[in-house]
Amino acid sequence: MLFLALTLLAADLPVIRNTVPFDTAIVARQCAQGDDADDLDAQLSCLEGQWLGYREFALLAQHLGPGSKTMQEGCIEKWRKAEAIDWQMARVCFNEDSTPLAEATRAGSDFDVKQSRRLCDVEIHTSIPGIERLPTTAEECLTDQAIGHRAFALLKKAYGGPALDRAFAVCRTRWSKKDGPDWVMIDSCADDQVRAVERIAQFK
Repeated sequence: MLFLALTLLAADLPVIRNTVPFDTAIVARQCAQGDDADDLDAQLSCLEGQWLGYREFALLAQHLGPGSKTMQEGCIEKWRKAEAIDWQMARVCFNEDSTPLAEATRAGSDFDVKQSRRLCDVEIHTSIPGIERLPTTAEECLTDQAIGHRAFALLKKAYGGPALDRAFAVCRTRWSKKDGPDWVMIDSCADDQVRAVERIAQFK
């Protein structure tokens, strides 16, 4: 029953459009270079990571509209090598250049700066066995939380519906602690939910 529901949901996935199309052949060649030339699992992970980056880039471009075209082009060119675009890094560039914190703190937003600052303070000063975090400042952490908040909202807008809304609610509950919601992890979880539905579509 669940498989049938997900298959029907997959049939209704929105088409992700961007001014620059996602070229699977080019990305596949890009992912097969270097140490991963013979590692098929690593190549698949790379492909999925690039698609995730492309999807978020495209949703953000749709959200910001034509006024962001120069910003988009700048990030694409910055992370283009020959014919290949690193969509993961282009996404990071586009997110950081598009003032996510200012957008997150507009009136009516459910992004709580004080809560996120408290969460960032805990994250920066707490070590977790087996997890190595990159050095970060409180402001960088806060910006990352704002980016996660916006990305989660864009996923909900693009993919919202009875089944995925419930899955998104699971992400929100799972990653909301006493210090407030961890928007980076909520967004990551939501990406996984959408990717699960995309994978189901491959079995139709």
